[in-house]
Amino acid sequence: MDYVSKLRKEIGHKPLILTGACTIIMNKENQILLQQRKDGSWGLPGGLAELGESLEETAIREAFEETGLTITKLKFLNVYSGNKYYIKLANGDEFYSTTAVYYTRNYSGSLIIDDVETMDLQFFSLDKLPNTLRANYQHFIESTKREITTSYKAPVSCKGVIVHKDKVLLVKNERNVWELPGGRMESGEVPEETVVREIYEELGLNCSVEKIINAYDFEVVAYRHVFIVAYHCKVLGNLSIQLSDEHMECGWFSKKDLDVLDLAQGYKDSILKVINKSLH
Repeated sequence: MDYVSKLRKEIGHKPLILTGACTIIMNKENQILLQQRKDGSWGLPGGLAELGESLEETAIREAFEETGLTITKLKFLNVYSGNKYYIKLANGDEFYSTTAVYYTRNYSGSLIIDDVETMDLQFFSLDKLPNTLRANYQHFIESTKREITTSYKAPVSCKGVIVHKDKVLLVKNERNVWELPGGRMESGEVPEETVVREIYEELGLNCSVEKIINAYDFEVVAYRHVFIVAYHCKVLGNLSIQLSDEHMECGWFSKKDLDVLDLAQGYKDSILKVINKSLH
């Protein structure tokens, strides 16, 4: 006999107040782990507290039972309770849930689908959550979105603005979007070294760094941020490009072309600072 059934036997059909915990587990790509239940709906890993458990212990136990992951370094976010968390089951049972919500990016192990409680486990981007996500979990995520996204440390990406005959060199990434050449810093590098290395790896061009243009936070896709540092760079030697497999294509574009390209505004601003100066 499960815990709810035991309580029901003791107190009859009065509404119960049930206490539990769930956890927002996020990966390095800023995606959130969701569990698909037997009825097809999606939710956060979690469940009811057992006798003698702390709520953090409940969150850890339930995450392991439902996903196979061992979670650590939990951060308490909030407790949700009250009339909006009233539930009436098909068998007539009524209860009010009080749920502690935790958050972590620290986990180990492999995802395990048991086909009993769990039908599927997937990481979802915060802007592409499933339509069948239960309303209470949707509320938990939405109300804590600022805390779970701002705790993520944005990587640094160093970009180069290369202009030749009033045209800028751009590359097209795997998302079919145009961007400036460059990439993330490696351990021990300074930003100027990064942009020179990345341009050579992506395009086969040797460059020198003239000066920094700007630096800013860039939301690549919803809730996934990169800190961009843009430099004005000049090619040393010939302009023979050897495009790597990191990008789909590359091209030279004029100032007018920027208005019709799928190009982030931050990149446009960096390019215009260089082009407008060169036109004077």
